[in-house]
Amino acid sequence: MSSNEATGAYGAVGYGHLAVPLGFLVLVTGASGFLGSNIVDQLLSIGYKVRGTMRSRERNSWILSLFHARYGKNAFELVEVPEMAADGPFDDAVRGTSALSKRSILL
Repeated sequence: MSSNEATGAYGAVGYGHLAVPLGFLVLVTGASGFLGSNIVDQLLSIGYKVRGTMRSRERNSWILSLFHARYGKNAFELVEVPEMAADGPFDDAVRGTSALSKRSILL
């Protein structure tokens, strides 16, 4: 494998063309849902660090344990956003990130 490739779930992935270099922090909203958790897993598997948001950290602590066991404690962190309708609910979560994957909706 060359220095411009990473091994992910789908084999070797070239990353010389990525707008956000591997190792940078990516925010994934709705990280405890089906789509969000799979996006987190894929990003971690190719070498990004990920910050995930969810409404209840307590109810979704399983995801923290899962990704820490798979990728180490420095690869994934959680931020609770209990009320998306509040003013600036993602201000703290987005601070310091280089990219965003928005998976949550307000119903």
